[in-house]
Amino acid sequence: MAWEEVNKYLVIADIDLILLQPVRVYIYYTGENLIKLFEYMSIGLSIIFCDLPSLKKYVLKIRCGIPVDPTVSKKIAKTIDYLYENVNKRERMGEKGKESILKSITGILKRINC
Repeated sequence: MAWEEVNKYLVIADIDLILLQPVRVYIYYTGENLIKLFEYMSIGLSIIFCDLPSLKKYVLKIRCGIPVDPTVSKKIAKTIDYLYENVNKRERMGEKGKESILKSITGILKRINC
């Protein structure tokens, strides 16, 4: 699917998922998978994410998502239900993520004198 198609779905979503499995490559190097995190944050979506230490530390600091064990589907489902039922919390989390991305971009632009 082309990125233009993906974006059509992202903008109508309420919650996004980053459920990387706890395998060696993700535990030690989240790498390009962080792009999805930043994309979701930039459009103001709350995020349910895998509880890998590197992601957990970053996302909890910003308070834009909820960590889950990606191998426990019932916990994932309960977390989706929780955010779906708590619209204000879900929206606040999305706003915090978006604010964080905008602040980061603004800082970078200031440093390069744009």
